[in-house]
Amino acid sequence: MLCKLRTDILTTKLQLESITTDYLMEGQNAHHFLYKRCLDYLDRYFFLLCFSAYVREQFSAMLSMSFSKWLHTQPDIIRLWTHLSLPVSNTSQQLLNEGKHVLVADEYIGLDMLSSRGDLHVSNFRKISTKGISVYGMAQPARKGFAHVVNHLLCKKVKHNYVVLINLRNDIAIESDSTTYSVRSATNLEEPIIFPGFSHSELEEREENLKKLLSTHNKFQVCMDLSQPPEMEHQFTSVFYISELADQQKLQTLDMTYKRVPLQCDSAVEEKDFDNIMSVVCEYCQQEKMKSANWDPAFVFFCRTGKSRTTLAMAIAGLILCHYKGFPKGACVGEQPRISLPNAQYTNGDFIIVQKLVRILPKGQQMKREVDCILDEVFDTMTPMHFHLREIIFVTYNKMRKSRTEDERQMFQKLSIDYLERYIYLIIFNTFLHFDYSIQWKRPFSQWMKQVAAKSGVYELLDNLGFYDFELPLETFRTMSGRWKARVPEMQFQGEFL
Repeated sequence: MLCKLRTDILTTKLQLESITTDYLMEGQNAHHFLYKRCLDYLDRYFFLLCFSAYVREQFSAMLSMSFSKWLHTQPDIIRLWTHLSLPVSNTSQQLLNEGKHVLVADEYIGLDMLSSRGDLHVSNFRKISTKGISVYGMAQPARKGFAHVVNHLLCKKVKHNYVVLINLRNDIAIESDSTTYSVRSATNLEEPIIFPGFSHSELEEREENLKKLLSTHNKFQVCMDLSQPPEMEHQFTSVFYISELADQQKLQTLDMTYKRVPLQCDSAVEEKDFDNIMSVVCEYCQQEKMKSANWDPAFVFFCRTGKSRTTLAMAIAGLILCHYKGFPKGACVGEQPRISLPNAQYTNGDFIIVQKLVRILPKGQQMKREVDCILDEVFDTMTPMHFHLREIIFVTYNKMRKSRTEDERQMFQKLSIDYLERYIYLIIFNTFLHFDYSIQWKRPFSQWMKQVAAKSGVYELLDNLGFYDFELPLETFRTMSGRWKARVPEMQFQGEFL
């Protein structure tokens, strides 16, 4: 049976990828029909493999744990399953020529809400306001932006002696003539084509291929302003991918390094995202202990807009550094925390599901309090953006309640649940930082989640997520698989079925 299923997958895949001109198949678009058939076959094969692993692992225990419960302890498997439906979209000359893929400028009017572009040539540059916590964030810089930011942080006034630039993007981007561009589908020019699950090397390989393509055939459809139609003939005089810009800056500034830690989603976070950010931060914090007291590296996170992903990464790095250097005032018991108004209970994150988590975790209320303190500190220097990682949960939920259309309501419902899950993960992560501090976090967070947190019922809580304060949760977004599947963008098949 498995042999037949594998053959069916391969046959359908080859048939799908061989289509050059679309046609009807059983009354449907052939691309769509074969793509869905491929996914159906792959789903069956995937869960058969999972079930085999479950039986092998649980056989000695007489299958005392159900298959569904076993899956809840394997978040990596669930996340992998959610990515099965995303085709690998390799940008080609044909797709660009046909207008199916468009190069869109990252910078747009209204992006720079913190007015930093005038001084530093990059939008939304800011720092966590806590003294001694050298964590910065910004939007995607071009060549001038890299140079100005690095020189600013290393100058005598700011006094950092090393700069770590961390790219959080999981799409492909290039720079030409002081403008950065991302590749987007013509059916959705608002958002770049993302590559969930891809490593930094895989993303940079695709950026290198795009550079070669643009250098060879340099007239393609480009959109500089989403309010205007794309330009049909745009000529690139020079093309660089982002790591090349960093390499060029290194030639002028030895006291810097560049890392790429692709976050998988704008509105949510995964266990491995924590692992990857922590790996970078701890690498240089350990150097801090080994070197003199003057060692003060600056961690600069950036994504396309400098908003959601960057703010999350700043919060994660801020939590880690606070465990090295101490939490700011307001985090300790007896100190007055910041008050969020209006609806202080909910803008403070005191939802029923969060309180349930707090009761599960050791010293849960203090774990939450420390996270809240860092989120407030992150927000203090970016107030004009109106983006507080905790307060946005209730703000977005209110937008859902006021929505006029079902599509809009579903969108805000999904976002509010994603934001709630992200907040819960931050509290759990802070608990991990306390729990494994004595061994200096030699065990990754993802491993700790399986070995420690899972036993306390954390994944059961994440699999029943919702705003119980106001209503029963929607079935679609209550479960981990439902939420995580909904984060994968729906795309027409263009590329390869890998």
